Amino acid sequence: MNTRDRINNEWLFDELTIRDVVHRYCRAVDRADWDLLRTCYHDDAVEKHGRYNGDIEGFVSWLKLIAVDFESSMHHIGNILVEFVQPNLAWVESYCVAYHRSSPIDGDMPFDRTVWVRYVDIFECRDNRWAIVHRTCLFDFVRTDVVPANSELDPAHISGRRGIDDPSYRELNRLSQRHGNGQSSFPLPS
Repeated sequence: MNTRDRINNEWLFDELTIRDVVHRYCRAVDRADWDLLRTCYHDDAVEKHGRYNGDIEGFVSWLKLIAVDFESSMHHIGNILVEFVQPNLAWVESYCVAYHRSSPIDGDMPFDRTVWVRYVDIFECRDNRWAIVHRTCLFDFVRTDVVPANSELDPAHISGRRGIDDPSYRELNRLSQRHGNGQSSFPLPS
């Protein structure tokens, strides 16, 4: 393998690894999987998230507080632009549409809040691990809609859940135990 191929392969691997972190962030927030969320950041990272600005442990605590207001959330990542500033330093902009379903409170109708946001991140590779060291959320716009009555899923559908008791973790665990080495990149319930 020549030098150019080696550099291109390393660059592609690093970009895919960074993209994986962005997607794991979405899964972690949507599933309220705080241990997985922490893996997306270096310990000294800073999060600027509108109403929260500070370190990652504070961010996790803040998310735990506001998560109780939502029955579910789903973050969809669109464009991801990765610019390597140095071999171990990257600027990353990720477009996201985040859907949040509120929990019904005191007989009020739940609402859906859709947020269009861009995550502007600085990633560093430390000890062979790419993670976020600084995130600024740029909120482009938001929309809130009341959920009409009788909008529940049919009981025959398998419903997702926040937390690691979501059925997807069980399926991943079963597959890892049956066909893999019993290991997964996600913390799995027994």
